[in-house]
Amino acid sequence: MGSPLIVGVGEEEYFVASDASAFLEYTRNVLHLNDGEMAVVHRTEGHQVSTLAGQALSPRLVALEGSLEQIEKGGYKHFMLKEIMEQPTALLNCMRGRVCISNEPGSPVLGSQVGDRAHPLLRPAPIKSGVSLTLGGIEQLVGPEGAKYTMLDKLRAARRIIICGCGTSWHAGLVGEYILETLCKVPVEVEYASEFRYRNAVLRADEDVVIVISQSGETADTLAALRYAKSQGVLCMGICNTVGSTIARETDGGIYLHAGPEIGVASTKAFTCQVTVLAMLALRISHTRTISDAQYSELALALSSLPNKIDDLIRCNLRDSLPSQLPRILILN
Repeated sequence: MGSPLIVGVGEEEYFVASDASAFLEYTRNVLHLNDGEMAVVHRTEGHQVSTLAGQALSPRLVALEGSLEQIEKGGYKHFMLKEIMEQPTALLNCMRGRVCISNEPGSPVLGSQVGDRAHPLLRPAPIKSGVSLTLGGIEQLVGPEGAKYTMLDKLRAARRIIICGCGTSWHAGLVGEYILETLCKVPVEVEYASEFRYRNAVLRADEDVVIVISQSGETADTLAALRYAKSQGVLCMGICNTVGSTIARETDGGIYLHAGPEIGVASTKAFTCQVTVLAMLALRISHTRTISDAQYSELALALSSLPNKIDDLIRCNLRDSLPSQLPRILILN
């Protein structure tokens, strides 16, 4: 109870672990168990999931992203160095399908759409028209039947935004506070989740939105803060990296980082992706409300140039100190 538990479903074999990296070599299909649930597995007879009280359940089988290579060091001395080098690719994936720049709406320009594989990295064209930013996770309908709304609507109407996180995620929230207040003109508070969960914070369901940030999506204090906010009737949004994690399942909606697995204890690429997601969120909320189309286009173009700028910075800093690592800084298939 309280700890993540997943079941990997293979061909006549099952794996039980707290993290999918333990069996990613053998299967990508997983079942996520919630608190108060249990699974009975049999190698040839299949599996059954139920509550501890015996009520049968039919959880959805989820296909995981990623590959075995992503959780290996790939020739680097340690994971932290590897993940520093992966930041340009991680940012590219974070913005893929979300930031699009084109001469005409619906007509992407080669080399100007995030994720374009024609070039190793995005090289934005010097244009300022046809810029679009889409965050599907906050544009889905939420709320009771007959009174549904999008999370984006709620964010735009919020009188206050509260960001909760621990460690690196809390620091990303501090950066997000500046961006959101500057662009969206809405008060933002950043809270340690470990404090927020215990201090009986005063929340207003009709005015506040809580954003919880966690790389793993399983941070105990952040999850407790989320559950407290939900108990107060507040709309909760999640920003996390792990698909299918507890926070991803329990929030009303949210945005995945798509940074890839982060093994190193000291966060690198997950932090830069968290800040990037908060910047994209601020742009999406503020567009047509508190910033003009020209400002929106200018900032979106600047955001789309980050993968190249970080790649150039890494190469510059490591050219003399780690020459043997330079060819491995960015490897795109």
